[in-house]
Amino acid sequence: MTRLPQLLVANLALLSLALAPAAHAGPFDFLHGPRALDIYTVTDMTESGRAYPSPTPQQPQYYRAVSLGHRDIGAAIAGDPTPPDDVAVQIIARELAKLGYLPASDKTPPPTLVLVFAWGTLNADIRPSMKLGFPSAQMNRQQIVRFLGGEKLGITKDNYNGSLMPSSFSMRLMDHEARDFYAAGADSYYIAVVTAYDLAAMERNPTVTLDHLWITRIACPTNGVTLPDVLPAMLAIAGPHLGRETPRPVRTVTPLGPRGTVHYGELQVVEYLSSSSSEARDRSGSSTQPAPKKN
Repeated sequence: MTRLPQLLVANLALLSLALAPAAHAGPFDFLHGPRALDIYTVTDMTESGRAYPSPTPQQPQYYRAVSLGHRDIGAAIAGDPTPPDDVAVQIIARELAKLGYLPASDKTPPPTLVLVFAWGTLNADIRPSMKLGFPSAQMNRQQIVRFLGGEKLGITKDNYNGSLMPSSFSMRLMDHEARDFYAAGADSYYIAVVTAYDLAAMERNPTVTLDHLWITRIACPTNGVTLPDVLPAMLAIAGPHLGRETPRPVRTVTPLGPRGTVHYGELQVVEYLSSSSSEARDRSGSSTQPAPKKN
């Protein structure tokens, strides 16, 4: 694992994660876990990233990996388990390898990329009202909607007009998809982030914070599951979109079997590529991994 200057690592952390929730759960969700997983994936790409060639398994690109480890954004929740760093890195690297992104070593061609990995939580920051009869306020809903890719659906900071909630006028201007997406900002999420940088440009300007080539953000609601359980599913489902620009966010619904079992063969993909939602079936092979509920 490559070590970079502390200032650079701090800048990468802010760029990768400072983008930007009590989960909406029914009474049976707490007893049996969720009935399905919603995986949100979005990849943003800069002009430099678009000009950069994409790898394939036949023509791979080699990278140096930088792990930022587990990060908690938003409200802190004690006791939430997290996978060991080496396990999380292996999960991410495995999916990258399927696309032709391979870790560099003494036995490979020199690396051309730096890939920064991070994972953790993006929890709703709910502040109770100090006035009797007034509802609690979520302080970071805009941050969550942005992380999920809301800007690609036209939900920008201008919609909020300086407040925690968008104005009634802004809500009326949103289409059905954007309103549904905004509603998703009320949930808490487990997240994973992969950010790519040009290694040669980074070595030429070691003290300058460079624009990334691309950044892929992945999120899954926390209700009824833990990050060690769902991180493999998150990466397996989002894998095809790693480093591949998504015009709009991609939402994949994964049905859960008994006791929170994830069945990859029954995926429903809702891809926000036009003003009207479309549905497609994922062609990934069937496999099963346990995703037990939280206590």
